[in-house]
Amino acid sequence: MGGGGRAQVWVEIVDVNDNGPRFPEERLAHQLSEATAVGSTFAVPAAVDPDSRRNGVARYELRPSDGAFRLSVRHNALLADADSDLRVVLVDQLDREVNDSYQVRQSRAPRRNL
Repeated sequence: MGGGGRAQVWVEIVDVNDNGPRFPEERLAHQLSEATAVGSTFAVPAAVDPDSRRNGVARYELRPSDGAFRLSVRHNALLADADSDLRVVLVDQLDREVNDSYQVRQSRAPRRNL
């Protein structure tokens, strides 16, 4: 058998997808004038997922997707999920006499382990 030498062992702990992403605020309200210009954007907070980036937020969506608003998402591959830039974009002119309020839901989907 060998002599009494030393060996260095490196252990890598691999993250599993055991946490779901959550938004910092459950509800967010913006009051807009019907004179708000089409193309205007409004920042919304990104979801936070304590899992590693590989198991973090995979995508965002805005429901309904066929309304006066759409979601603009810019991810920074080097930063955590919470550093994604999320904005609601006005894509259609608002008219209070036609519709005096909108309720849209922002959702997120976690990455799946392969």
